[in-house]
Amino acid sequence: GRGLPTDSMKNSVKLQVENIISRIQKHKDEFQILHKLILDSPELLPELQSDKPIDGLSSMVDTLNNFQRVLHSLPKGHMSQLHSDVSTLQHYLEDRMSSLQCTHRKTGTEKNLEALLKNHSV
Repeated sequence: GRGLPTDSMKNSVKLQVENIISRIQKHKDEFQILHKLILDSPELLPELQSDKPIDGLSSMVDTLNNFQRVLHSLPKGHMSQLHSDVSTLQHYLEDRMSSLQCTHRKTGTEKNLEALLKNHSV
């Protein structure tokens, strides 16, 4: 099949991101740990700092992967739609990376994140 025009892809990704942001806003009061870990204590999770520069598709996929790990550690239920939205965006970007033949850089943050989540009993 023929790929979507660039503007359509940008609009689709932008809409997905806006939905994710909206869901995070909705849940941040209900799940204080999400807000505390990600927004109030960026030194705990430097992988998820909001001011971390985006360095291409690989960087975006890596950040979404780390965010997914945090979501998996939270109580189930209300977060399922947020998890689904983030997963959809992540898979879209991974497919895009593949079609553009981008390399996925492995970072050492996964072990740090796993240890933090385990130690803080998120």
